Amino acid sequence: MLIACHPTNNLLFVLWTICHHVSGRSTAGRPLSPLLFCNSIHPLPTCSNSDLTLGYLDDLTLAGNEQTVMSDIRSVMETGGKVGLYFNPSKCEVISHPGSAFSDPVLQSFTAVKVNEAVLIGAPLFPGSALDKPWGDCCMELNHAVDRLASLSTQDALLLLRTSLTAPMVQHLL
Repeated sequence: MLIACHPTNNLLFVLWTICHHVSGRSTAGRPLSPLLFCNSIHPLPTCSNSDLTLGYLDDLTLAGNEQTVMSDIRSVMETGGKVGLYFNPSKCEVISHPGSAFSDPVLQSFTAVKVNEAVLIGAPLFPGSALDKPWGDCCMELNHAVDRLASLSTQDALLLLRTSLTAPMVQHLL
């Protein structure tokens, strides 16, 4: 779960990984498991009252004021518990500015992440150290590839650069 607090309007962003528990039986490797999981998780984001609700597979992101987000978290915990879904507070994150304090004990149990280190589905949310490292890695890969691409024809080098080298990661970061 990821929660971010915007300094001007006190928005909270919540993201958490939802775990699926099926009475001790593993559903991994079964062809319909992803579909069944998505069907069981679908009611959770649809009942949200938060200003922003995003879901991607087993990750859920909520944004709004602290009271609304906490109400939605409790609703998700209750609704999810009925169908065997729960979240692990150790995987939940609160993105906030240093010195931000939350009154709810559930929010206090989440891992605090600085705004400049916030990442959502592999992409940095704000400029800062979360963006600097992947951007530096992309530049290093491109520098390494320049010599090798020079030995190919221009068309082949352009195709490789555009489709398989750093270009998809650069697009993801931007």
